[in-house]
Amino acid sequence: MKDLSKKAVLVNLKMRIWSGKKDDRKVASDIELQHQATNAGRYKKNLINDTELKEVYNRAQSVRKFVREQTLPWGDNGARILPAIHHMSFMRDFQEEQFQFEDAVATFVKAYPARVKEAPGRLNGLFRASDYPPAKNIHKKFQLRLDCEAIADLNDFRLQVDEQEVIRLREEMEKDYAQKIADATKDIWGRIKDTVGHMVDKLSDKKARFHDSLVNNIRELVDLLPKLNITGDKDIDLAVADMKKLLVDPDNLRRNKRFRSQTAKEAQAILEKFGTYM
Repeated sequence: MKDLSKKAVLVNLKMRIWSGKKDDRKVASDIELQHQATNAGRYKKNLINDTELKEVYNRAQSVRKFVREQTLPWGDNGARILPAIHHMSFMRDFQEEQFQFEDAVATFVKAYPARVKEAPGRLNGLFRASDYPPAKNIHKKFQLRLDCEAIADLNDFRLQVDEQEVIRLREEMEKDYAQKIADATKDIWGRIKDTVGHMVDKLSDKKARFHDSLVNNIRELVDLLPKLNITGDKDIDLAVADMKKLLVDPDNLRRNKRFRSQTAKEAQAILEKFGTYM
């Protein structure tokens, strides 16, 4: 654990998106007056026809999913751990995700003036010009960046404290590291359980239909997990090796019932073999 600072970095996804919605207190007040209610709720109106904005949200969700899948949890402040061995490929693919997000934002910004112009006819009495940011500033409502920082070195103390305090701080950091690494490792086993378990469920159900992704999801995990295995956990390596046996032709699974049954048994054997870790 002491050289973890040389094996990985922390990444934190920062994102801001204009919601395109607005609470209308007057409408909420009118409803309460109509029903003689108090503190009954809020009324949120859609400021624009959000076709282009919806695509921005779709791209944002894709970015979040990518970062979550390609990294491991680290603490509770949103930071994720990215192994150094995986850094180059991660950043290349992240930039592609970022470009697509920015393209979606650019499309929305271009369409924004027209969407505002049509809003009075759509909202009628609910329209208020003050609800809308100026077109020249709307792009500032969107942001996507990835902050990277080094993992603290357990042996690197630059604090003006006495030796006993240094020892105590180092012990606390070691406990914190141990817990975070345990959580990251648990995340890996959770992915194996979910993906292999899904294959077992599908292949064991004679009536179930499945796509090629049933095998492709296993393949992606087999390719990714060795990069995420920052502690060099031998059991994770063994699980990955066993999962390679599941990289079969999906068409054979569909055509050959015996082959399908055998593959289901092999997948189930993986769950049982490593069940204590999952």
